[in-house]
Amino acid sequence: MIDFVEGYIAKIGANFVVIDVSGVGFYVKVSSLTTSNIGCEGESVRLLTRLIHKEDSMELYGFASESERSLYDALLSVGGIGPKMAMTILSGMAVDELVSAIVRKDYKTLASIKGLGKKRAEKLCFELEEKLAKIEIASGAEKSPVRDAADALIALGYSPLDANRGVREAREIIGEANADALIRMALEILRK
Repeated sequence: MIDFVEGYIAKIGANFVVIDVSGVGFYVKVSSLTTSNIGCEGESVRLLTRLIHKEDSMELYGFASESERSLYDALLSVGGIGPKMAMTILSGMAVDELVSAIVRKDYKTLASIKGLGKKRAEKLCFELEEKLAKIEIASGAEKSPVRDAADALIALGYSPLDANRGVREAREIIGEANADALIRMALEILRK
């Protein structure tokens, strides 16, 4: 129904953004990784979307890339994984890392995602193994200084949520910068 939303970022939260489209604010639920990649408040953004209609509500979910949206759709096809859990899984690690973990059947890594657990991780791998072969995942195209900085902070032991928050705040302070500058500023922010 709604394929994408394009406008200005009115507000950014940990798991949502409000996009101002000609004076109408769209509340879009996003992964923490998408939050770190879309920019800052006041900037122009285009998010691919999925509208999930329930009995008592309609929720709009947003994605920074087609590969993220395709993986979200695949996650929804797994029994016991709903829209919120699928978004939590996407917040757990980058799309290419998540696909790799599923294909390798790395249950330990997948089970470390909040709320997933070992049994659900096993089910996820079993049900998605063939489907993921059909999803095109853009590997190098999605890399950016922001993503590189967040990945480096995660490698240093910060949670994806903290790493993305630190990089987002660093970007608000220093603007467009290379990954090294973002990492240094984010480390200062996260140490406070």
